[in-house]
Amino acid sequence: AVANGTTNFIAPFILDPNNSNTLLAGGANLWRTTNAKGIIPLGWTNIKTSIGSNISAIAVAKGNSDIVWVGHNNGNIYLSTNGTAVTPTFTQVDINTVGVPNRRVTRLTVDPNNSNRVYATFGGYTPDNVWRTDNAGASWTSITSNLPAAPVRSLVVWQGNTDYLYVGT
Repeated sequence: AVANGTTNFIAPFILDPNNSNTLLAGGANLWRTTNAKGIIPLGWTNIKTSIGSNISAIAVAKGNSDIVWVGHNNGNIYLSTNGTAVTPTFTQVDINTVGVPNRRVTRLTVDPNNSNRVYATFGGYTPDNVWRTDNAGASWTSITSNLPAAPVRSLVVWQGNTDYLYVGT
């Protein structure tokens, strides 16, 4: 089922950090299998329908598989707080009125100690490619600081001190 839809050239796939049997895959839709350890993962289910822009980033909160974040090529970001439901509900939380870039989301990273704090990185040779929300997407702040105007492809939170970030451009 996943191969029948459109995807980015490099499509996002992630294992749920809380359940290694659950694999999420992004294309035009978000797909889930709970049989990731099978010889051929079976039982793919469409859990988020297309918004007309491919999924480019997926994240699941450590310690809570119900919290699923999805980013799209057009900069839209969605959150589900019931991600393990048969039909999860996804709510758009990027609120472009606060300046979140309208370009490809390259990475979503959930703080391992606070699932309301999420980092979103963006592509493009422009400023403001690293953003953070501390309230599950109700508001966003650019934390790009003195990083170059270049795409940010990776962001990792150090578990020893979650105020320390590793960012890859």
